[in-house]
Amino acid sequence: KGVIDRLTARGLTETSADVRQAQDVIVAADRMLDHYLGRVAGDPAIQDLQNAIQADKALKNLDIAETRHQAKMFCDRVSPLLAPEKREQFERIVLLIFQLAGGVVRLALAEGEAESRQTIEDYRSIIHTQLRLFL
Repeated sequence: KGVIDRLTARGLTETSADVRQAQDVIVAADRMLDHYLGRVAGDPAIQDLQNAIQADKALKNLDIAETRHQAKMFCDRVSPLLAPEKREQFERIVLLIFQLAGGVVRLALAEGEAESRQTIEDYRSIIHTQLRLFL
């Protein structure tokens, strides 16, 4: 899992590097979702590892801690663009978005191609709607 975490964290850093103003946030979120989906869909071993993590409590706790870390990385990049009174709620929403992404991607990969695309687009819409509340 450590290698996957590093690859995902590197992807997070790369996809959020261009966030300089509010309108860049949604573009960065789309790029992160696409990067994550591509990593998981492109390597069946990652899918197997994710299933194993969900079955093991200690690994699940490590996975949640890593998700918190990655959400914090994103928030650290975006928070300066937000009103100070919105930052705490934004951090909570971003953590949920990041945590839910794993389940959404697993669902999408289990579906047929058209349904999979729709699932990802629906999740993307949820992300956009939530992020726009803060931008």
